[in-house]
Amino acid sequence: MDYLKKLHQELIGIMKFIDAVCEDNGITYYLTAGTLLGAVRHKGFIPWDDDLDIVMPREDYEKFIGIMQTGAYEGYSILTIGDDAYPNYFAKVQKEGTVYMEGDDSNWGIFVDIFPLDEAKQKNSLLKIQKELFNFSVFSRRRVIANNRSNLLLYGLSKALPVGTWAKIADRIAKAQDNRGYDLYVNFGSQYSVYKQTMPKEWFGRGTYIVFENEKFRAPESYDRILTSIYGRNYMELPPEEKRVTHHPDRVVFSDGEEFIGK
Repeated sequence: MDYLKKLHQELIGIMKFIDAVCEDNGITYYLTAGTLLGAVRHKGFIPWDDDLDIVMPREDYEKFIGIMQTGAYEGYSILTIGDDAYPNYFAKVQKEGTVYMEGDDSNWGIFVDIFPLDEAKQKNSLLKIQKELFNFSVFSRRRVIANNRSNLLLYGLSKALPVGTWAKIADRIAKAQDNRGYDLYVNFGSQYSVYKQTMPKEWFGRGTYIVFENEKFRAPESYDRILTSIYGRNYMELPPEEKRVTHHPDRVVFSDGEEFIGK
């Protein structure tokens, strides 16, 4: 089995579904991070990458979640911070009838990640503090779910509040500067530094469709500026071979029933 090729096909199917839902409901999304880099550099997935990430402005993000939670679309469901057994801040659209397991605290279907874009006034120490508080809230939520006692002090703090409360705290921290008409977007859920992920709204604009694995999905209008902010001016250059790593999950069951067991 060509695991990556098969997984990529599943992810494209989910992404086509998301694109259709957004088109039907006037929702804006953009390819982001490594997915956007792959679209620009490879016209599709980075060859060794095994996920697909998009972002939505907060208003569109919450509208999309609300639509998905109605159950109006068969074959797909959404995981969000409102689900107690789900440890992540961002949302996942998963394909029903599939399995994707990675570690003890993940057991869901093959998925596409969706991150909200929140407003920020400027790149300053306040934004960095906001990010640190956000990280702690998400970390505490994960620690409660994983029941991890590797750091007793942090574990004790994390247990002080219910899982759902930590989720609400993280959400409120991320939205602290929303609805004020600020000119920047920030993706607090990103693995990259908060400054790299804080950019002018105008860079995103209304979006532009870009080729991705022979399909077309929406990318930010100024994707060159965004990729430069995240990866630097040389983002079109391939990394050294030793950094071209595929992170295999523990177990995947595809929609045709074929199973992949990771190492």
